Amino acid sequence: MKVLVGDEFGLIKLIDIDKKITLSKYGAVNKKNAVIGINNLFDNNNILSITHEQNLYVLDWNKSTIESKPEIKLNEKTLFTSQVVKKTIDFSSIIASRSDNKLNICRYDEELNMKLTEELEIKTKNLHIIKDAANTQEIICLFKDTPISIYNLETNEFTWRAKNLPNDEFDLKIPVWDVDVAFTKQNSEIIYTATAYGDIRQYDIRCKPRPVFDKKISERKINRMLLSNCLNYLTVGDSIGNIIMHDKRKSILKFDVNFRF
Repeated sequence: MKVLVGDEFGLIKLIDIDKKITLSKYGAVNKKNAVIGINNLFDNNNILSITHEQNLYVLDWNKSTIESKPEIKLNEKTLFTSQVVKKTIDFSSIIASRSDNKLNICRYDEELNMKLTEELEIKTKNLHIIKDAANTQEIICLFKDTPISIYNLETNEFTWRAKNLPNDEFDLKIPVWDVDVAFTKQNSEIIYTATAYGDIRQYDIRCKPRPVFDKKISERKINRMLLSNCLNYLTVGDSIGNIIMHDKRKSILKFDVNFRF
């Protein structure tokens, strides 16, 4: 089996797991240019969208000589923070979020010719990461100090904004820092967020902007979360390697699996 990996120094490597060897690699070692995102473009396993901290480019891994010029190159003070690839009938879009609350959008036709490059500014503070949404023209925005929101790329406006939980018993604001989101296309109105403070929250965007479920499951930061295709299981991973699986059908939060690698 072959996998692509990106490291903290900017290298992209094609690794044969069975043979335990590196087949090929791309990029130059640079401690300030970590790999942020790797996505297939047009569902083609050889054409990749790569985001480094300062560069966004398209890479054709099928070529004998791997060369690629950045589609966008940022200055040293601005960094990319995440990327998604959205697909429609006639084009793909690479959307990358930046540390200055701006988005870079590159649109391509089916022959990988760039149709349009544009820059949008998210008019809010502390954009942390962007994720794909069910609607092909929308992305999900996760923030520090601002609740999760859904953003429309065509109108350049938010179509839905969450609200924070009510203040606590001391009338203090509940801290907000969403780090990941999970949903399925079968039921995209129900979304789950994981926070840097160890919480899982559920929103129903059809009924109200505040969470319909909120539970602290860890004293550590949650890094990633995944919702199963059957919609019954949430799997989260924290900052020290714990993997926790939760069966949502049970009325009491119970961890069916909790182990470390």
